[in-house]
Amino acid sequence: LNGITQGTLNPETFVIFIWVWYAIAIIIPSGYLTYAAYQIWRTGMLSLTGRTRSLTIYFFRIILVNIVFLIPYGVLLIIYITLPHRGVWKLQILGVMEWLITLQGIVSAIFSFAKPGIRKSINNIWHSVFNSIFPNTRSPNVEVVSNVDGHNSIDSGQSS
Repeated sequence: LNGITQGTLNPETFVIFIWVWYAIAIIIPSGYLTYAAYQIWRTGMLSLTGRTRSLTIYFFRIILVNIVFLIPYGVLLIIYITLPHRGVWKLQILGVMEWLITLQGIVSAIFSFAKPGIRKSINNIWHSVFNSIFPNTRSPNVEVVSNVDGHNSIDSGQSS
């Protein structure tokens, strides 16, 4: 790491590292998503009508987020590699690339939570964790219900 910050890193080694990173971070995920989207479309596994509508929209959002964030990241990575000198432009491009990768994860998580089944599972996990950390309190949005024998229990609105 000191070689990178002090500018003593061998430039050829750095370019090889960037291309390997590009293959791992951009080409492999994008290639797999393209292959999966093609297979789903070709076989007609998912459609926008019927029972699979929610799942189709979920996968479309994942593919869309990757396209929106990975393609600009890849273009900026190529520009970053080809710029011949060090300077402010390289740092700014590197900063934008870092923001793109960070925002991709955040936006993917937000889109994942939009699917009702995933949102319900995350909510259940949150209640379980909250109740295990604070056993004598109620987690948010949970009612305390009296049982027939007079004991209180926590009802999260789901039946077992």
